[in-house]
Amino acid sequence: MRKSIRRIGGAVAATAVAGGVMVAAAAPAQASFVTPVYGMTCDTGYNSSYRAWGVCWAPIPAKWKLRVDCTFGGTYDTIWHYPPQNEWYRIDHHVSCNIGVNSVHVVEGT
Repeated sequence: MRKSIRRIGGAVAATAVAGGVMVAAAAPAQASFVTPVYGMTCDTGYNSSYRAWGVCWAPIPAKWKLRVDCTFGGTYDTIWHYPPQNEWYRIDHHVSCNIGVNSVHVVEGT
C-alpha cells in the first residue's frame, strides 16, 4: 500500500512540475520582485548599453515608468505608462549608456 501511495504521489508531483513549467513558459518573464505601491509583479534588465526593458503584471490599474542609470553618469526615464490591469505589459527603453548600465528600476506614480 505504501509503495502505491509513493508512486501516485510521485506521478502527481511530476504532473504539477510539468504543468508549472508550461505555465511559466507562457508568461513573458519570471517575476523577480513585487512593487510596493501597486503590488505589480515585475522583472527588469538590459540587453546592451543601448537597450533596457521592464515587464510587469498589475493586479489593479497602475502608473509606472522605467528609470535607467548609466555606469558613468546619466539617468534616462521613459514616459509614464498606464497599462491595463491583469495583463503583462512590457516597456522597451532605448538609452545611450555608452560605457554600460548600472541599473534598471520600475518607478511607480501616484
